[in-house]
Amino acid sequence: MQTHTQYATLEGPMVFEQEEGAMPARLLILLHGWGADGRDLADLGAPLQQMMPDLAVWCPHAPSPCTANPMGRQWFELTERFFQRPEEAVAEMTETGYLIEAAIDEACRELGLVPQDVIVGGFSQGGMMSLHLANQGQLQAAGFASLSGALVDEAQMPEDGPHHILLAHGTKDEVVPFAASREAQASLEEVGHHVDFLSREGLGHGIDMAVLEALGQFCHMVTSHD
Repeated sequence: MQTHTQYATLEGPMVFEQEEGAMPARLLILLHGWGADGRDLADLGAPLQQMMPDLAVWCPHAPSPCTANPMGRQWFELTERFFQRPEEAVAEMTETGYLIEAAIDEACRELGLVPQDVIVGGFSQGGMMSLHLANQGQLQAAGFASLSGALVDEAQMPEDGPHHILLAHGTKDEVVPFAASREAQASLEEVGHHVDFLSREGLGHGIDMAVLEALGQFCHMVTSHD
């Protein structure tokens, strides 16, 4: 079942198919790419739920209209300024991160979850946002996933220690180069994060079943408390 759900200032589709009155035991937040919105990733919720029936998948819309596509949304500005002044992009990502953190806090309160039940993932620009949150230590979560994303800021070890991170990328990505995830892997592992890497030979800028299955397996692994 898909419902429109708001936590703090962010809203978007939530996918959770269970018996009436049942509550999820884990939550995956999926951050969409530049110029899209949460509906772009919501269809991934059903197959992920088939893998884990107790998983809820929430796909919030980014807070700002996209500068290149006003019908879509963006987590931070991704124009020439991003490449010319990356420090401004990182500052904007940090401010957006506070909104995501507040939304996760409210979601956990309402659903009866703790940070160890939450995974933050994203595709393309959403993947960049997810890695920023993991790298900066802005919020606690069981794990972080970047699908066809990149690490924008310099890798560092947050005060709360190393994170579990999944990177997945197609070798034929024409939008965000495959090398961006390889570089992120090297940088994140160098400072001590635990990184799983999935290389998809021949895949362009997208998510195929192998990536989806890897994401599901990652979510199960990092939120299993036995």
